Amino acid sequence: MGFHTLLLSIVLLAGCTHEAPSLALAAAGGSSTPEDWCKAQGGTVQSYVPKNPEAPTIEQPMCVFRNPDGTKILISTTTLAAPHATLASVAYVNRPPAPDVDGAINPAAAYCLALGGKTDPKGWVPTDNQTTRPIPLCVFSDNSIIDTWGLASRASSPPVGPDLTYKFRYRSPSPSPSPTGTNAVQMPPKPAPPLPLL
Repeated sequence: MGFHTLLLSIVLLAGCTHEAPSLALAAAGGSSTPEDWCKAQGGTVQSYVPKNPEAPTIEQPMCVFRNPDGTKILISTTTLAAPHATLASVAYVNRPPAPDVDGAINPAAAYCLALGGKTDPKGWVPTDNQTTRPIPLCVFSDNSIIDTWGLASRASSPPVGPDLTYKFRYRSPSPSPSPTGTNAVQMPPKPAPPLPLL
């Protein structure tokens, strides 16, 4: 099954029923807001705005995770705390392979675009330090957001940067290990082929 088919199936399944037996929520642990969830998972909340002066000024609360080696990843607090699968979380957890790209193209932006996301090449900056280097964010059609380099680095082998796999509020109830050892999202079995007409 292709990655885009997987994403479409998840989105359709999530919207078809109030109680999907194959889906479950992680215990909220008393975290009432997305920002609280971020902090409970070990992240820090920082607001970001687009660096592009022509873009609407939208403040986006991001959850920032840092490793001792200096690597970091940003994900919107609402994406991390969503009670359902989001396109960003599915892409992050399942780590689809990156496309082959021309050396002139930013590989992280190409990866975001290949997964159906959009990115602003001018990036986003913290509201309290708008002169710092901008970070490009990958925004999906369901408004889930993750930083492009963090997402692309996760798809590399071995993965680079902080591991968010078990920090998402949404979880598959009985994850089956994928070949990469991550918490793969469960899909229903394929239906049997139709019987031939006699």
